[in-house]
Amino acid sequence: EEQPIARFFVDKLSDGTLQKALDLIPTDADLINCSHNDLNNGNILRHHQDPNTYIFLDLEYSCPNFEVADIANYMTERIFDYEVDEPPFYRFEGSRMFTDEKKREFFTSYYSNKPGYTEEDVKDHVEKAMQHYPVMSALVHLVWTIWSLILVEPKYETGFHYLHYARDRFEIFQKTLDSFEK
Repeated sequence: EEQPIARFFVDKLSDGTLQKALDLIPTDADLINCSHNDLNNGNILRHHQDPNTYIFLDLEYSCPNFEVADIANYMTERIFDYEVDEPPFYRFEGSRMFTDEKKREFFTSYYSNKPGYTEEDVKDHVEKAMQHYPVMSALVHLVWTIWSLILVEPKYETGFHYLHYARDRFEIFQKTLDSFEK
């Protein structure tokens, strides 16, 4: 028996919304890299004896992807506070979004630390990253919408309000996608 909420998401993605999002994916193969695909503060540990060494956890979603998508995931995860003790067990905090200036600063630092990158390479990749970030952030929200819908199943019950989370992530995805039409 089909759930009404699942039907809502299927209908929304069948109305051309998904194709519209897929059509926006960049074709710059040089931006594809080995990606974590669940990059967030909880999956990055700083080594206690060497503060310049980091350990990445939860690599089950790792695969080739646009490195901008990985960074977009990191940046978009910051807008959710998961340290909430009451339903829905998270809080959206839009004030924690990266500004364009902070995004540019982050991308500049990221590309400046890539071995072999010249100043011109850094500048070129930062511009591409800034151009592709809005699409990648929208798609990240769509991925977590779908992930949340899978976890709505009773066998995954943890108390976290996955349906509520799917709705919020989809709403951000939709708003971001709609902004491309303006």
